[in-house]
Order: sequence, then structure tokens, then C-alpha cells
Amino acid sequence: LVVVALLSAAPPAEALNTKEGAWFPSLVLVTPDGCCDRPEALAGMVHAALKAGPVACVSLRDTKATTDQRAAAGKVLIDAVAGRCPVLIAHADVEAARSCGAAGVCVPERMIGNLPNIRKRLAAHEADHSGDPGRPVKAQPRPMLMVSVHNAAAAAAAAQHAPEFLLVGTMFPTQSHPGKSPEGPELLHTVRRVVQQFHQEVHTTPRIIGIGGIDPENAHIVISNGADGVAVISSVLGSQDPTKAARALLDAMLAYSGQQQQHHTAASPGPSQWRKREEE
Repeated sequence: LVVVALLSAAPPAEALNTKEGAWFPSLVLVTPDGCCDRPEALAGMVHAALKAGPVACVSLRDTKATTDQRAAAGKVLIDAVAGRCPVLIAHADVEAARSCGAAGVCVPERMIGNLPNIRKRLAAHEADHSGDPGRPVKAQPRPMLMVSVHNAAAAAAAAQHAPEFLLVGTMFPTQSHPGKSPEGPELLHTVRRVVQQFHQEVHTTPRIIGIGGIDPENAHIVISNGADGVAVISSVLGSQDPTKAARALLDAMLAYSGQQQQHHTAASPGPSQWRKREEE
């Protein structure tokens, strides 16, 4: 399955991470600060990481960049991924996302109350660019939202708006938030319960992604506590070998997945039942 990274063709979250019919745990790549100053180098690293296997999405995050810089870097990044995964723009920078044709945005916890307006602005842009204004507008896949949460209340507030991803942190001590006490992987259990409460109401379940200090040695802890995948910054895009680093993370999640498959039956799937990897 080819996943296209443009607003006009962004797939639903449930269509992500497939490869020749097999399901993979979600790996999300988050870019480091300063990346917009060197977009070509960033694109090369992301391109290398994609060689390891499916990536659920790339979040273009740079707290020091301007909207114009994010938009410019986004265009370079979208060209580099060539439709293999969606690109989202962090900081809820709708203008940057609209300018570069990103699949959506990542929204910080403090802006959860603005989620309806954010999605509406993205969707309005898509309608404006859907073709000849005199022709009927085809229904378009809705823009994607990833929402950062750090507690159960924020998760509940976000889940009401049916985002495609919930980015739950912080799992472990991390260089991106020095001195911060992590919430810990146990938070994932609570978020999972909260999300299930809204499943019937919104008819969709966001992917729950753990973030913060995750590496191949502890990724299984995040998964075992209820996450559908992991998001990383330095573990892959700060590595000397992004392909090897991404493969190590995918292998760590898949190894845990394979162990758990032996303890589940088809009649009793859990809300985050593991997607087993196609035998190679």
C-alpha cells in the first residue's frame, strides 16, 4: 500500500503501516530543533530511515523556525519521502502545512480546545484547491491530526475530536526535555481506557504513540503498556545510521509483537492487538 503525503490524498490512520498485506507497529519520526536550517540534510536522513521499513508519519518539528521556514522544509521533506508516509507539521502551524501540502498538523496539548477550528482550516484549504471551481468537489480524505497529551484529562479532551494519533509523553527521561520528570509508560494504560470510552461516539480510535527517551532497549516497555507504536527524535534522526537505527526500533517492537501473538486468539482481539509481520 502506497501512503501519499499530501492533503489531497492522505490516508486514514488505519491504512498506515502496511506492507504487502502485513501490519507493522507504528514508528513515528519527529525532527529535531534546527532541522529547518538544513532541510536537504534532514530529507536525506528521513529517506535513509524509510529504507528500514514502514514509517507511520514524519512530524516536522522545529521550535526555532518560522512558518515560512517550516513550509520550505516541508516541501523538501515531502519530495524526499515520495509518498511513502505522511508528513505533518508540528506546532499546529496550519499555514505552513497548507503552504507545503502536508497531510496535517501536530497539535500541542495547550491547543486541544482549538482542534475543530484547526481541522476546519485545513479542510477549507483542501476545498479551495480541489480543482475547477465550476465542477463538483469530490469528497477528500480529511486532514490528519496528531495531538500531544501528558495526562488522562487531556487525552479525553482530544479523543472527543477523533484525532488520527495521540502522542503520549513523556515515557522516559529525554534530551529534548532536560530536567523534566517523565510521566512514565504507565500513563499509556490510562490513556487507552479513556480512548475506548469515546470509540463508539466518534467511530474511530486514534493510534496511541509513546514518546520520550525511547530506544530499542526500552521500546517493548512502551508497547507492553498499551501503545500502538513509538515516536522518536534522536534515536533515529540523531543517529549516524538512520536506516540501522530505525530497523532496530522496528525489530524491537515486532519481536514483542510476535511474543504476544502467541497468547492471543482471533476471537479475542484487544484494542491494540498487534499486527503480525508477514513472514519473509
